[in-house]
Amino acid sequence: MRQSFISFMPRTLILVLASIAAFLAIEAQQDPRGPPPPPPDYRHEQDRGPRRDRTLVWYRHVGQSDASTRWVGPRTVAPNWERSNTIFSGGGGTLYQLRRNGDLVWYRHVGQTDGTDAWDGPNVVGTGWRAYADVFSAGDDVIYAIDKNGDLVWYRHVGQTDGSSRWEGPKVVGTGWGNFRAVFCAPGGILYAVQADGDLAWYRHVGQSDGTTRWNGPQIVGSGWDRFRAVCSGGGGTLYGVQENGDLMWYRHLGQIDGSNRFEGPRRVGTGWDFDRIFLGGRDVLYGVVRDRPRGPDNR
Repeated sequence: MRQSFISFMPRTLILVLASIAAFLAIEAQQDPRGPPPPPPDYRHEQDRGPRRDRTLVWYRHVGQSDASTRWVGPRTVAPNWERSNTIFSGGGGTLYQLRRNGDLVWYRHVGQTDGTDAWDGPNVVGTGWRAYADVFSAGDDVIYAIDKNGDLVWYRHVGQTDGSSRWEGPKVVGTGWGNFRAVFCAPGGILYAVQADGDLAWYRHVGQSDGTTRWNGPQIVGSGWDRFRAVCSGGGGTLYGVQENGDLMWYRHLGQIDGSNRFEGPRRVGTGWDFDRIFLGGRDVLYGVVRDRPRGPDNR
């Protein structure tokens, strides 16, 4: 009588083959999509396809005090915001976004200290803000806006802590501010303005706390600042500028208190910073607003 081939196979081999068949059957039932993709790493994305418009990226510049290239991040903390390049910090974890329909929207980045994607909001705290050419914060609940006539308008967001729509203002505190390439604030009532010729002008708004028109300045404290496509203050006299090639440059304005032309720097502290806008979030935290498939920041 003919015996089957299986009857001649060792029992151990039969058990091994049965185990393999059972394993393959289980694998076939698994989710065909596989594991989730890893989080984005903007240090190695130069050749990838386009990303979402208006991605908000978080960094901590550990080396801010000494201009060293020590960083935490990048971390994506808001990957799909409505298209708007006007995003700025109000301090204390508060961020504002000016939407296309003119709404001013309040958020609190609960994860600001560690770069996690944890938020309160959004709360609409104002309407009609599209009448302004630029909007930015001075901290201490104060927000400035430059209207299309070039007037500098002062507001205080009394409801900044809880995201309510309680305000003081508007009050016109200056004129002729529409001629600058960029305007940004530093603590203590300091405003910097990049003029059309690249000179950096220093102002102190003595009336910042109450919205009166008391000022010191302008004083010219630098030149050649038109080579930066994005600028911001880092606090403690630190200023950052992003060059066209994506280099992030660090300065310390030693004369920030009195408006004198005394600086440390420049020093390059990062590369690949192809952001449309950068701004200080608090202490050593920086945010960058991404669009149009930039190269990925590489701070190593």
